[in-house]
Amino acid sequence: MRSRSTFAVALLFSGVALAQTGAATWQGLRFGISLSDAKQALKTFEFQTAAAKDSYSLTPDYEVKVGKSRILFTPLLTFDSDGLRSIALSADIPKIMADNPGFPASTLAAVFERAVYEQLEAKYGRSIDAKGQCGDVPIDMLIPSSQAIPSCNASWRGDGQSISFFWVYNNRQPNKFTLLITYRAISSSL
Repeated sequence: MRSRSTFAVALLFSGVALAQTGAATWQGLRFGISLSDAKQALKTFEFQTAAAKDSYSLTPDYEVKVGKSRILFTPLLTFDSDGLRSIALSADIPKIMADNPGFPASTLAAVFERAVYEQLEAKYGRSIDAKGQCGDVPIDMLIPSSQAIPSCNASWRGDGQSISFFWVYNNRQPNKFTLLITYRAISSSL
């Protein structure tokens, strides 16, 4: 049986400067495109300079439906001299908690982790390596008295990119959970 809990999600899509540019990623963007091209492609978002060099936080939040609920992510695009390098989606935990009153963090963590992991598997197939509780979190690991810290680390390759997924739930931390997805362009050079 799976538990549902409140969970801080940070989806991270990241790419590196490419020898072979053009791998499509989040919202149809392509690694290596310029900032102006990204702004043109994402007209519904406002770009704000972020703390990290050559990075831009986007508003409004990007919404992913999970049943009748939703995960809200703040996108972060990072560029270098070769163009778009990475795309990070960080879950907006306070908004997620406000959207789901009465649900414990452990419930939201398990539901959202499973939903994202299953979407990645549906798109990219079975992960090439998975460690931890990927897509299936034992309920006893999510109870408040548990000393366990469930997590998952998994990877895929496809569509000219490598994809890494990481999540962790820690009932002793204020935000309780983190979820990251990293997309990196695969270079044609060895």
